Amino acid sequence: MPSPLRASRRAVLAGAGVAVLAGGLTGCDLPGPSGTTSSDAPPGTSADHPDDDLVSGAVADSEELLALTLAVAAAHPALGGTTEAWAECHRSHLQVLRVDSPGETPSATPAPSVSPPGVPTSPGRALRQLLSRERAHAATLAAAAATAESGALARLLASMSAGVQMHLAATEARP
Repeated sequence: MPSPLRASRRAVLAGAGVAVLAGGLTGCDLPGPSGTTSSDAPPGTSADHPDDDLVSGAVADSEELLALTLAVAAAHPALGGTTEAWAECHRSHLQVLRVDSPGETPSATPAPSVSPPGVPTSPGRALRQLLSRERAHAATLAAAAATAESGALARLLASMSAGVQMHLAATEARP
């Protein structure tokens, strides 16, 4: 009997990254609540939108997770490969979320604006704390996707949630 195909960690992460970017780049010009489309708004202006709080929450959560990931990496260098991949995941999410935010310029390495909670002294406990927080983040993103009024934002948040879940599966599958 042939063995089942198994995706490499790189393939899973690359697929998740493509999904996030595809979700962020796909959009439509369906009329919004005011009857206007996204292309009707003058460049550089921002009207209050019901989804603004969802984006702000996702940015804050991603910044918090990036800060925690960097703190775990600093405290436990042996987890470098794992924490580096998670940090890149959150940097990518922040970059995509900030693309449409007026006054924000996406950077390759956004600095977290929050202080992470204490990192356990045991690498195993630190990793479990990080993964637990990542599970909660995936659930939060999925819930936000379900409530987003914008189809493009809903797809982006759902893609981000799926990417985090795939990343969790890949991390937890390692011995």
